[in-house]
Amino acid sequence: MTITKLAWRDLVPDTDSYQEIFAQPHLIDENDPLFSDTQPRLQFALEQLLHTRASSSFMLAKAPEESEYLNLIANAARTLQSDAGQLVGGHYEVSGHSIRLRHAVSADDNFATLTQVVAADWVEAEQLFGCLRQFNGDITLQPGLVHQANGGILIISLRTLLAQPLLWMRLKNIVNRERFDWVAFDESRPLPVSVPSMPLKLKVILVGERESLADFQEMEPELSEQAIYSEFEDTLQIVDAESVTQWCRWVTFTARHNHLPAPGADAWPVLIREAARYTGEQETLPLSPQWILRQCKEVASCVMATPSPASS
Repeated sequence: MTITKLAWRDLVPDTDSYQEIFAQPHLIDENDPLFSDTQPRLQFALEQLLHTRASSSFMLAKAPEESEYLNLIANAARTLQSDAGQLVGGHYEVSGHSIRLRHAVSADDNFATLTQVVAADWVEAEQLFGCLRQFNGDITLQPGLVHQANGGILIISLRTLLAQPLLWMRLKNIVNRERFDWVAFDESRPLPVSVPSMPLKLKVILVGERESLADFQEMEPELSEQAIYSEFEDTLQIVDAESVTQWCRWVTFTARHNHLPAPGADAWPVLIREAARYTGEQETLPLSPQWILRQCKEVASCVMATPSPASS
């Protein structure tokens, strides 16, 4: 049996040939195709969901149920929205114990919103559906996340809905019926007044890891089969200079989007070695925003911090 001793350079990516790439600023604007380049399957699924003739109003996305991932998906969805900023919703006029609903004429109306993408990793019933409050005989109606997402997209973690199945049943009912009905959270304490139902149309992205998706598919086999499905790509294969550039741009975007300094030219080789150690493969680098942010935060004040002209 022959044992070959490998030099440490044989176990890490070749960074010497990419020095020119490391010296670039990797500037990214809002129209940059970075997300579609690194997450093509997820991008395609979002395009399907946002299509006017989408096959389903629900999308299942396999990804960690953390705010960093939900926000990435939300930002990608926002770039694809063709009707962003459109006024939708209504206004509830309360007069004593009489309540009526009219169409929204202004963004200041109490249940009006401008078409948008709303993301939440954990919510309770009142946060999601709003509530009716009564104090000293005065009645007020409070909108929830579904009202904020009216006309747009709601992104929510599956663990929230699996832990609170009644929330899921009501949310599914709202999406399917395209209507919001006011109901009491506690059946033993009915609403003190009758509140008109409100037209409400939204699409929902359910984000969960493998276990959450399996539990949801067992609970909702038919919906799971019909829903649009995609996954967040965890890693990027480094095959040439273009893929190295792509990874550097992804890291830069993640850092700057979270108000952290981007890596300096001398920091990239160190970061890539750490990335290969993390994945355990020489030519595979992570796309995990959590891992990237952890590295950026740890060294923001030293090698990865790019000095500003004023401080140099």
